Amino acid sequence: MALVDLEPIRSPAAWRSDQIGGKAGLTRALQEPEVAALEAMLAATAAKATLDIQPEDFRDAMLGELARACQNELVNGRGAAIFTGLDPDRYGKDDFCRIYWYLGQLIGK
Repeated sequence: MALVDLEPIRSPAAWRSDQIGGKAGLTRALQEPEVAALEAMLAATAAKATLDIQPEDFRDAMLGELARACQNELVNGRGAAIFTGLDPDRYGKDDFCRIYWYLGQLIGK
């Protein structure tokens, strides 16, 4: 017979949607300066293929802090994060993919 632990889980990752305010509780809206920095990254890495873009190809303190905060939330917090504030139609599919690839590279492998 398997033992069942009846103690409540007290980790920040043990949440229910109603406890955190639903999807909005996981959402982080990108601010205009962050969007501008991502656009600068697109310009700085224009000659590279998307999958070749690495964090060292474009450094920005604000984006670095965004990535560290997101990484902390994923590892030590709720375990999920949703970014809003980027309109795929503004960039087109390729640039939109490049932004998300770059953010993923900053957050970690």
